[in-house]
Order: sequence, then structure tokens, then C-alpha cells
Amino acid sequence: MPITILPGVIYRIQSVDYGTYLERRNDDSLVMRPDKPDSISQRWFLRPSADGSVFKVESADTDQRGFMKAASISKVSKGEVGELAFGPSDSAPDQWALIQVDKDSISPICYLLLQPAGNRDILLDLTEPDKLILSRDPAHRNKFFHGEENLQWRIVEASPSNLPETTGDPIYRIRTLNGDGIHVEKNQLSIINQSRGDHREWQIVSKGNGKCTIYNQHNKSYLNAVENSDGHWVVIFSQTANNAEWDIKKNSDFTYTISIERILRTPKHQHTQPFALTLKEKSVILKPAKEAHNQMWLIELSDATLGPVDEPDTDADHILPNLATGEYLVKNAANSHYIRFKANTAVGTGASQFMGGSLTSKTRLKLSKVGDKGASLSCNVQGIIGNLGIKNGQVVNESMTLTIENGPIAGQYYITDGNGNAIADNNTDNLVVNQKGAGS
Repeated sequence: MPITILPGVIYRIQSVDYGTYLERRNDDSLVMRPDKPDSISQRWFLRPSADGSVFKVESADTDQRGFMKAASISKVSKGEVGELAFGPSDSAPDQWALIQVDKDSISPICYLLLQPAGNRDILLDLTEPDKLILSRDPAHRNKFFHGEENLQWRIVEASPSNLPETTGDPIYRIRTLNGDGIHVEKNQLSIINQSRGDHREWQIVSKGNGKCTIYNQHNKSYLNAVENSDGHWVVIFSQTANNAEWDIKKNSDFTYTISIERILRTPKHQHTQPFALTLKEKSVILKPAKEAHNQMWLIELSDATLGPVDEPDTDADHILPNLATGEYLVKNAANSHYIRFKANTAVGTGASQFMGGSLTSKTRLKLSKVGDKGASLSCNVQGIIGNLGIKNGQVVNESMTLTIENGPIAGQYYITDGNGNAIADNNTDNLVVNQKGAGS
């Protein structure tokens, strides 16, 4: 699947290895820095060529236009390290090919290959947290899909809609604050206390301008809004996404407001304002957006994180009465970071390990029952088997029996060694072991 770069959309370029972002400094140097979501210096346009195969990387700062350029190409062609520079907009900008690595990621992960580079295979590289260089791939592109993460870059929209992040299909469930799901019945929105079935699943896709389309998997149509004969805006479903772009804004807690811009007409004037999905008994209507509990919604991934099954399968093994064996994504309840498994296949690169600290990188783990009360969490990444374990107060890649215990609220669990020591995420790449409840 080719990478889709939308015209006029501002992007940020993130290192997969370190999580930092490409930034232009005031002295026109290019550096890698931590996330500054509101900083114009971390925002870039990707300007396509005529055939869309290569791109110029242009600063989005209107006061100081310019492009990412390669320097010291002659050094790189000799196998030495090259440098990056920031060139003014009137200079001849370099072009870059985006070679996709992760075909399942919503924010594309790719290599940035300098073009035209003949057979030199010059890549954007980050060998240390702030050492941004150009390096030559000695395998001449043959190892692209097995390259180290220092060569990999995530292309992130600068102003995406505020959705729970995923690297898989953007399929979600939308629930009320009581946990009841929005679903489609006879082409109308209604509320039901159930979660299974594709009529309760919604594909929410960012348009690249801070807005989304909301597509129902069951009736294969887009959520939209039209004005009825009484002058009221009502929810409908349309076969195309034309004029069906919704704003999804995260509130201060874990809730979201879902609204669409429409015209409000009064006897004296009319103006455009957001109309929000609003709960009214067992139906969903449109009302002018305001801070109200009946306009607040929970949005969760349909593949969900480690949590209870909605309708337990009596034939399946259960770790707990509300938790069946199967495959899950495991997300920390405090900071929404996922557990992921880094499989190191190259000799001398260190052992494969379980990691945290990421909102987007994640690994699907297999939850299995061990004995009467024990459990295990395992995975297979690039042929490398991972087994999540706790040993001597540390998270290890080692086969052992874990204990899954109910957390403080429904759908949350502790992963422990059975002695009160639980796996936690401390906002870095490293998972830690704390006393149960302390960030676990």
C-alpha cells in the first residue's frame, strides 16, 4: 500500500527509534527534539513531484520558508557520514522517496531515501538521540524491510483529530458515559447495551485537516447531517463522504465531543456553528455544541485493549470470569502507552525485549491460561518468540507464569508475579515493576 500524503496538510517527522521530532532551529540547523505539538519549527509540508513518487520536505513556517537538504554527498558516497542542512526556498531543494516499512500503520512508518541518488542509497539516519546524519545502505536497498529503527521515520499529521491512536485498522466503538454503544438500526442511530456486531463498529479516518469521516461497517455508509423541512439538522447516512467531515475533540477527561459544522438559522440572521451528537433517551440527535454530559462520548478501539469480553464465550478458557483467553493489545490505564515487543534479529544488537512508552507502537499479545489460576502473555514478531515475565523485580523476556488480577474499575487489570509486584509504564521505553497500584 503506497503512503498517502495529502496536499496542503502539515506533517511532523518522528524518529521511530527515539520518538523525537525533526526541528528547524533559528540558526537554520536541523536537530531532533522532544514533542512540541504547538511549535511551528517541528511542522513540515511534504511537496510531491508531478508523479507523486518523491517529495520535497518544506518548513511550514511562513516567515522562514525553506527545505531539508543534503550536504556532504561526496562523503556519503565514500561510505562516510553526511550532514543535513536547511536551505532557503529559492535554492534547489532535494527530493526524498518515502519507502514504507509498516503497511499497517495509520501514521506511515518509512525510510527517507535521497533522490536522485543512483545506486548510492543515501538514507536519513539517527544513530544517537540528536545525531541526525545521512548514511549509505551498504546492502543497496535489499535490507529495507529489515532495517534498524534508527533508519525509520513516522510521518505524523500535525493537527490530526483527537482519536485513540492505533497502528491497525481505525475501527472504533462509540459509547455513552454509561457504557452503552451507538449502533445503527434501520438506518437510524440508537443506543444499546451491547458491543458485538459490525453495526456497532465505526471506521473513523482523519482527513488530514483536523476533521474525520465516520463510516459504519454494517450499512457501509458515512455519518452525515442534513437540514430537514422544519429547519432542524438531523443525522443521516450517505454513500459518499462529501460534506461529511466531523470534528472529534478530546475533553479534559477521557471523553470526546463529536460535532459537525452546519448553519444555524434565526429570524434575523444565520451563522455557522458546530452541532454535536447528543444523547436523548435511547436515540442520538444533533444539538448546538455545548459543555453537556449528554454530548460526551467514550471512543475505544474495536480490537480494544486487555479488558473484559462483552459476551463471554462459555467454550473459551477464562483467566477471570470476565476475561477470556485470546489475543489482546495491552494498554496502560494511566498514560495510554502500549506494551510492545522489540525483536532484534541482527547479531550483536542486544536481546529482544518488551518495552513501553509508546502511544502508537504496540504488539498483539496472546493471553493463555496456565494451570488453574496462572496466565502467560506471549507473542511472535519476525519469527522471534517473546514471553512477558517478571523476575527479580524487573520485566524480562522469559517464559513464566503470571497472575492477572482485577483492577480498580471494570476492564482494568494488574499483571503481577502473584506477590503484589505488577508491571508498570514509567513514560520511557522501559517497563518497570512496582507495587500493585503504583502506576501499574
